Amino acid sequence: MHLSSETMFDCVQCEQSGTLSKMLGRPTIHKTQKAKDSQADGSLTKKFIEENREILKQQQEEAVKKTYE
Repeated sequence: MHLSSETMFDCVQCEQSGTLSKMLGRPTIHKTQKAKDSQADGSLTKKFIEENREILKQQQEEAVKKTYE
């Protein structure tokens, strides 16, 4: 294991040069504690959907009232 900024081509175990290549490893994910007042629980999305549901309902009612040629 070494830093991603380091470039290593020579193996320190078998002492051969030009034998190493970079491979993907497992990413490290650092979890942080959520703030209690954060809206990460979906309440912001739910609020947005409810507000737009009302707007859509009003637009549908207006469309029904209009007469088209």
